[in-house]
Amino acid sequence: MPRIRLQLDGTAVDGWLAGISTEFPDAEFRLLATQLRDEGAHVILEVRTSKGDEVVR
Repeated sequence: MPRIRLQLDGTAVDGWLAGISTEFPDAEFRLLATQLRDEGAHVILEVRTSKGDEVVR
């Protein structure tokens, strides 16, 4: 399966993903699935972080 690894600066974007990626700058986010909906997007992520006892919602 094809893979791509990106590093983006999302600080200029006002969104939930920019917020959690700023809060956990060393975390690795793996996009598992997305589904566009009328009210936005449904996204399933896998997040790997050294702060294993913290929950990202």
